[in-house]
Amino acid sequence: MKIFKNKKVYFLILVGLITLICIIKIKTRVVRDSENIQVVKIKKTVNELLGDIYTDVDNGAPRQILIDKIYKATTEAKSLLNKNESKTYLDLGKAYEVATLLGVGGAADAALESYNEYCKLEPNNPDCYTTLAKFLLLDVTRKKEALILARTALRLSRSAQETKTINELIAYMETLK
Repeated sequence: MKIFKNKKVYFLILVGLITLICIIKIKTRVVRDSENIQVVKIKKTVNELLGDIYTDVDNGAPRQILIDKIYKATTEAKSLLNKNESKTYLDLGKAYEVATLLGVGGAADAALESYNEYCKLEPNNPDCYTTLAKFLLLDVTRKKEALILARTALRLSRSAQETKTINELIAYMETLK
């Protein structure tokens, strides 16, 4: 494989690899010894996807094609995840959030859906509400929704440090126009 001379392409590939590694980590964490066939299937799928991405990078594929392939890989891998584990949705939401920041169409809705699922599975966890609030701040027009979520997190906070951190987030949000 060629050494990446374009730092943007290198960064893009790094983000994609981190996303795929997170997916592998999520799935292999919940797989039991009796389900080793599923682990092999996941590894094969991820290796095929990575191979395609590496080939495209070596061939000088445009940035958007690489972004779209990484997004597609994340979406395909979603079907392999444990749907009853809140951490699955948190990690998936973060992956889609990165895709949102890279300008992938539909990623913001997928991130929002994942974060909402995270909160449904852990309704008493203040972290889910702060995570969702921070994501909503990517769209300043959703500041009011984000503030409501941050205040919910504050009500649920379990420690002085958590309370302090959430109060700082709320103070920052209130400065936004």
